[in-house]
Amino acid sequence: MRIDALLDEVFKWGHIEVLLTTIDPAGSPNTAPMGVDRGGSREIVLRIYRETKTFRNIALGSRWLVLTLSTDAMDYYISLFGAMDYETVPGWPIPSPVTRCRYTILLARVSSIDGEDPSTVKAEVMDHSHLPSLRSCRQAYSRANVALIEALIYYTKVEALAGTSSNEVLCRLYKRLEENALLAMRLGSEQLRRAADNVINLASEQLRKAGISCRD
Repeated sequence: MRIDALLDEVFKWGHIEVLLTTIDPAGSPNTAPMGVDRGGSREIVLRIYRETKTFRNIALGSRWLVLTLSTDAMDYYISLFGAMDYETVPGWPIPSPVTRCRYTILLARVSSIDGEDPSTVKAEVMDHSHLPSLRSCRQAYSRANVALIEALIYYTKVEALAGTSSNEVLCRLYKRLEENALLAMRLGSEQLRRAADNVINLASEQLRKAGISCRD
């Protein structure tokens, strides 16, 4: 399938969330949740906080990116709090994370980075593939799964902004995180419930270290 036709499908509903993999100057990979928009036929647009490891890797390391189109909350959770394994598609300059199921992965190369914070990073999608070692999955839509992904997205914002943003902004982000995590705990499996509870605790610790209390 042509890349532009594939991206038509991927971005059919607009903004998406992916697992974004970058590598540092030593070649070590890092994967984190990331929101992505489409900028053109093969162009994607990301907004990345400058204090994150993802931004440092792009600014100082390789300009190559891998976007994994996972819909599994535990992939996002492990990318933040666990240790991911990696495999490299033959001919690609950067490895891809080994997820729980087989998903489409996109290879992109950064074309521009602006000086704002968060920085607008533009990249061109160069190729697409999948990891053949992974199996396909039959996973139904789950509100708990989606809610945990949302909670993890808000966790990355709290982590990036703790110590630099106002109490009002951070508490608003924390409230959204907590609402989604509590929904995951109410509707989810035991695994999702444990993960959601841990997200709340870790976000609270981030705020505590910054001297912020969001309780009424």
